[in-house]
Amino acid sequence: MGAVTPPPAADAFPPQLTGRLKVVSVDYRLAPRHRHPSAMQDVLTALARGQTTRRERLSRWAATALAAHSLSR
Repeated sequence: MGAVTPPPAADAFPPQLTGRLKVVSVDYRLAPRHRHPSAMQDVLTALARGQTTRRERLSRWAATALAAHSLSR
C-alpha cells in the first residue's frame, strides 16, 4: 500500500465537511495488461462495496436498537 499524504493545511477543507469526508484509494488494474473497462469496473466495485458496508452497518445498528427496545419493555 502507498503512503498517505496529509493535506497541506487543516483549513484546506470547508469546516462543514471536516470530519465527514471519506477518502478511498482504489488499487485498480492498469493498461496495457488489463483492457478497458477493467479499471472502471474496479472503481465501481469499490464504491459499491463501500455502500454495502454502510448499509450493513445501518442494518446491524437498527437490529440492535430494535432488540434493545424490545428488551426494555
